[in-house]
Amino acid sequence: MKITTDMIAVGGLVIALVAGIVLSAPAELLTGIVGGLSGYISKTVQQGGDVK
Repeated sequence: MKITTDMIAVGGLVIALVAGIVLSAPAELLTGIVGGLSGYISKTVQQGGDVK
């Protein structure tokens, strides 16, 4: 399996989200992280689900 920059970005966002929840980060920060993830997911769906 090839590691792409998209996978690294999503992995980083997921780690940041989990760490934010564990460390009780402000809701604004968590909202920003979730927004980044949802934006990536919608981009992937529009491309037919094929991450390149």
